[in-house]
Amino acid sequence: MGTRSIEAVTVDLWFTLIAHDKFYDDKITEARISGIARALQDAGHDISREKIVEAFGASGRYLEQYWSTYRDMDTDGQVRILLKCLGIEPEPGLVASVADPYANAVLHVEPFLVDGARDALEALRDSGLRLALISNTGRTPGQAMRKVIGKMGILDFFEVTTFSNEAGYLKPDSRIFESTLSRIGARPEQTIHVGDHDILDVKGAKGYGMKSIKVLQYASNSKANHESDLCIDTMYDLPDAVLQLMK
Repeated sequence: MGTRSIEAVTVDLWFTLIAHDKFYDDKITEARISGIARALQDAGHDISREKIVEAFGASGRYLEQYWSTYRDMDTDGQVRILLKCLGIEPEPGLVASVADPYANAVLHVEPFLVDGARDALEALRDSGLRLALISNTGRTPGQAMRKVIGKMGILDFFEVTTFSNEAGYLKPDSRIFESTLSRIGARPEQTIHVGDHDILDVKGAKGYGMKSIKVLQYASNSKANHESDLCIDTMYDLPDAVLQLMK
């Protein structure tokens, strides 16, 4: 039997497989700030909430600038920046204490699974395709997101899960696609990447020689992208779209 034209599918996470409502950002920031305040207080640092919010914003501006270069850093690195913005020496024990509520706020303010996502992954897996996840993380690391999607019942569909805070690179940098495909033993020309974002997903995947499917369901730019090989309205449409690209 000859080699199939498509051997693997990589999938974006946010606004492709999972999504959240308009209150999510405020709620997770509140959970994160409250947890950080408790951790600091427990460590003997009496700092006002106002100062924590100010430092959180300052560290966020630094991170946005850093992320603009398509590099990423781990949670401990982010926490060290936050503590420096508070004027606190980032000694290892304190970094570990603050990193827990910083990273795991998502467990208290969880997103939801997109309709059709689980069915689509199941259909692709059952067709014999190899599946991998590629996600940019922001302040919520892969360690926490694996817990979230594990509870949703979709983690085990993936042979590999690549998160930018662990990889050190953000989509659309080709290195995050390259490392993922290397780990699952797939070639870019035989792999489809599925995602919602014109730059991070479509341009990133195409730039590495992969095929691309854009999902419009929760995309911020819900128009078809002419660079993608196909656009679909919902995740229910994904298995047929993949089949179409295999022909």
